[in-house]
Formats: sequence, structure tokens, C-alpha cells
Amino acid sequence: MIALLAEAPDRQLDLVREMAAYISPRPGFTQHPLTVHAAAEMIDLVERALHFRGVMPSSAAVMHPQRAIEHAVVDGPLAVTLLLQKHFAHK
Repeated sequence: MIALLAEAPDRQLDLVREMAAYISPRPGFTQHPLTVHAAAEMIDLVERALHFRGVMPSSAAVMHPQRAIEHAVVDGPLAVTLLLQKHFAHK
């Protein structure tokens, strides 16, 4: 989901934020824990995606592909996905 949002247009990110606000409990109503958690997760996904917009680990450009993947595993699954996409896009 983070990878999709990282490539999404700004309007799509705005829609996610609007949806999170829409499902958030209104003042005077019962705050259901799952709804509060879902809204927070939606905002968190957008914020995490913003970190990856147009970002490619610089170390990947100079490392052997296997070493770059091992290095990216430390950074997380999204970094591995991005490296694999870059690697196979050039073949």
C-alpha cells in the first residue's frame, strides 16, 4: 500500500486523508477503538508513503544486485521491492 501511495498523485493522497477524517468519530459520538485505529493507520500510510516519493537508495546504484538487496532488507520490504523493480526494468 505504501508503494502505491508513493506513486499516487497528490489528489489521491488528499482523498485518503479525507476518508480518514470521514471515518473518525465525531464529537459527542462513541469513539470505537477500531475506527480510531483505522483512521490513524490511513494517515500513517500517507505519511510513510511521502517519505518514499521519488526516493531510491543511493547505495543500490553502486552495489552488486544481491548485495543491494541484502542491504535493502535492513531498510524494509519496500526498499527490496524498489530494488527488484529497478533491477528487472533494465533487463
